[in-house]
Amino acid sequence: MMLKYNSDKCSISIFIKNIFPCFWFLIIINTFAFPQTSHSTLEYSFTSRSLSIYRGACAVSSGYLDVNPATLEISSPIGNFTFIRYPADIYAHNLSFSFPMKSKIIAFTLSTIDFGQILDGETGYTFSAREFVGRIGYKMTVLNSFSVGGAINLSHNRIDHYSSTAVSINMGGRTQLSSGRGGMAVVMENIGKIIQGHNKTKESIPAGYRVGGFYHPKHLPVVLSVDYICRSNNDQMVVGVLEFYPTQYFTFRLGSTNREDNRIYNDYKKNMISGLSLGFGVHFLKYTFDFGSQNLGSAGWVTGITIGYTAF
Repeated sequence: MMLKYNSDKCSISIFIKNIFPCFWFLIIINTFAFPQTSHSTLEYSFTSRSLSIYRGACAVSSGYLDVNPATLEISSPIGNFTFIRYPADIYAHNLSFSFPMKSKIIAFTLSTIDFGQILDGETGYTFSAREFVGRIGYKMTVLNSFSVGGAINLSHNRIDHYSSTAVSINMGGRTQLSSGRGGMAVVMENIGKIIQGHNKTKESIPAGYRVGGFYHPKHLPVVLSVDYICRSNNDQMVVGVLEFYPTQYFTFRLGSTNREDNRIYNDYKKNMISGLSLGFGVHFLKYTFDFGSQNLGSAGWVTGITIGYTAF
C-alpha cells in the first residue's frame, strides 16, 4: 500500500497512529523488565549544545547524536570534538562522527569522563574513577516530515579495582509540520541491563521516557521547545529551551529546568540561577564552534566547548 504525504495533518496522524502504541508498550516493558541507578553518566551532556540546553529539545533537529537519535540532521559528513569541565576538576571528552546516506544517517560517538583521584576521608585511601560511553546511532526519514531513530549505548565504568558494564538502547520518533514551524517527539532512554556489576552490588540503569514539542514563530528567528521527562525511579522534570538565530552564522541558546527546585539556598541570587543553562554556537565556512554552560545548583557550573568540521 502506498502512503501519500499531503499535509501537516497527515504527518501528525501518522505519528499518533504508529508511534504512540509502540511508545506505551515500551513504557510497560521498561517498568517491569528493567527495574531501577548506576551508570548515571548516560544522562550527562557530552556536547556543548546539549550542555547549554540541559539535554532538552528532543523534538528539535540538530547535527549531534543526543537523547533522540531521530533528530539527527546533516547533509555532509561531520566530525566533532568536545571538552567539558565539571566542578571538582572532573573532565569529560567526546569524539563524534556522523555520515549521511540518502534518507539515512549513521553516527558514532566515544565519550570518556575522568573523576580524578578520590580520597576516602576515613581511611585516607586514594583511588581513581573513570567511565567510558560508546554509542552507535541510526536515523531514517520516512514520508518527508517523519523520522525514527535508535542508538546502542555501551557504558563501562571503573572505580578503583571494581568495574561495571552496561548495554542499553535509545529509541525515538519525531515529526514536524510541513512548514517546519512545529513538531513533536517521543523517546525511550537507556532501556537495557547491567552485564557486569561492581562486586555484588545491586545496580540499575537510569531508564525513562520523554515527550517533547517545539514551535518556531513565523516572524521571529527563535525556536521554543519543552520536554517532559520521567525516570524509572519516578523522578520527573521539565526542560524548557529557547534557541535564537539572529543570523545563519550565530545561535544563542538558553535552557531551564525544575530539576534543582528542591534545592533552596539562603542566597537569593543562587536560587534565581539554579537550574539554568546557556550557550552559543558560531558557524563559519566548514567550521563550527559551540560553547555551553550549565548550573548544577550548589555543585557549581559545568562548562564545555565543541569544535566541529564538515567534510564537504
